[in-house]
Amino acid sequence: MGKRKLHGMAFYQCEWTDADVHQLAAALKYAHAAEATTQADILILGNNRLTAAALPPLVEAIAAGAMPKLKGLYLFDNDGLGDVGAKVLAAALSEGRLPTLEVLDLRYTGMGDAGATALARSLGGAPALEMLLVGDDDIGEAAKEELKAACAKGGVRAMADMDNEL
Repeated sequence: MGKRKLHGMAFYQCEWTDADVHQLAAALKYAHAAEATTQADILILGNNRLTAAALPPLVEAIAAGAMPKLKGLYLFDNDGLGDVGAKVLAAALSEGRLPTLEVLDLRYTGMGDAGATALARSLGGAPALEMLLVGDDDIGEAAKEELKAACAKGGVRAMADMDNEL
């Protein structure tokens, strides 16, 4: 992500549920409608109790312009996201709905082969993506290799964690 000052919104280890993320998404959309769009470029929702149901309203708010400078989306340690959550994000990426996203952190999210495959096939719609973190998920070798190949093709670093390649 280069060397620049980042401004984040961090809701790490807050015991948040899907309902809390729905409220955040509604607040972001409300602020955007009032022309008070956040300048935050990082959103950290790691280590909460989120499931895939948290993601559609959040993606909708971001895609609608509520976080126009979003560079990093950190969803790690939410093992309820699983393959369904990965597929929601993959759809958003492939549709170009997260065009400024540079880092997507999906470590420890319970993602398996189906989610990894969906992400691999979505990277063409994510022109700014530089790093995808998917370590400690239940991804088999074939899906892992497909994801690594897609990342390499798109110039995305496929990472197991911040220091180690996938």
